[in-house]
Amino acid sequence: MLTSDLYALHRTHHTFCKMLQMQKRSGEQQTGYLYGMKLWYTTSVHCVKHTNMRMNYINITDAIAVFAFLNYHLLLVQISLSLSSLPHCFSRHKRYCGPKKICSTEECDEAKKVFGNFLKTAKLPSFEEIQNVRIHNDVLQEISPQAIRMWIENQLLKKRKMSSCDRPSVVKQIRWSDVEKKSLCEAFSKHIHGTSLPSQSEILFSIEKFPELKNRSVKCIKTAIVNEKNRYKTG
Repeated sequence: MLTSDLYALHRTHHTFCKMLQMQKRSGEQQTGYLYGMKLWYTTSVHCVKHTNMRMNYINITDAIAVFAFLNYHLLLVQISLSLSSLPHCFSRHKRYCGPKKICSTEECDEAKKVFGNFLKTAKLPSFEEIQNVRIHNDVLQEISPQAIRMWIENQLLKKRKMSSCDRPSVVKQIRWSDVEKKSLCEAFSKHIHGTSLPSQSEILFSIEKFPELKNRSVKCIKTAIVNEKNRYKTG
């Protein structure tokens, strides 16, 4: 069945429900019901003409009987069941079958060899790219594209984890010399004994004034001032 026909049937179903609610409130139940049935039935016939399937739709006589007893909910349920019985889904996602994961050493080596470019560039291949390689590879032919893609993703995660472990997690701190401490206390005496911290411009000015502090960053100097303030309070 064409997607446009399915969409038309869904829209008719929606319009039909709205129309029933409006007609029921206004008291014109019979006219609204028959008009809604005609609209639904016309669209159903249009859909049937575009397909060779035998669809489980109720006929016009059953529908009028349902309307006579005001059991339009039953009609809506049957329409929904008819739509759900269609063999075609709206989802266009391709599904592949196969084992859930790569197990053997041969499969791992083959995957590294075939998808080495993706591992080097840290990029995940699409399912179509994996499928194109898989159908021509005897070793990976029994493995699903989902399993291969998950294996590549796990390899990239391991690679990132190993690279992060190689980085130094703790930066080695250089102890302050006596000359630096003396210059710090002399340059920021009022801040150490006061209640405020120096601004960035004040720290930069003090660095130019005291050459001993040139090897220290603004953040490092401000932290040292806070430590001196705490030491002064507790001492």
